Amino acid sequence: MAPAGNTAHDFENGDTDLPNIAAAVGSAGVGMISAAVHSAATALRNQLIARAVADGASPLHGADPVDVVARDGVMTAGTASDSYADLLQRNFQPDAEASGSWSPPADDVPYGMMTFGAQFAEVAVDPELGLVRVRRMTGAFAPGLVLNPKTARSQLMGGMLWGLGQALLEANHMQPRTGRWANASQVHWRTAWP
Repeated sequence: MAPAGNTAHDFENGDTDLPNIAAAVGSAGVGMISAAVHSAATALRNQLIARAVADGASPLHGADPVDVVARDGVMTAGTASDSYADLLQRNFQPDAEASGSWSPPADDVPYGMMTFGAQFAEVAVDPELGLVRVRRMTGAFAPGLVLNPKTARSQLMGGMLWGLGQALLEANHMQPRTGRWANASQVHWRTAWP
């Protein structure tokens, strides 16, 4: 937690000295990173609540920690409240910290990773010229718990555009024997529209 009046927070990411996590694709890393951050934040909140109820100068002194609600930097129990900043300042602490870790549970096969999405496109094709016009696209998704609606929307739209590009521009052929791509990612208009 940052000192009172300071909004800086430390977060380390993208350093090879840090332990390995899931790949940074398809939101695979968010489950591990957010779970560890939640664990650390919960430990920090519990630490500060315990300190407040034990602090004789705190308005929360003697309160049952279970009854204390922490929100927006303020701990409240009934009508009494104490801010994190005031608690740390009273105890001559410039900051507070806690660690968190998380180990993924066993795979919940076949349902653990089952999200759903369906995309729909209205497409017009000029049969003489082979020109394709995508008039509109829409998608319906059930991605599970969304942590950041803005980035989730961007990721879902990006996936639709990626699929559109693959369908219209990338005639990729897989080599059956090796499972590798047999051609470079190029436009093959004759293959797509004879």
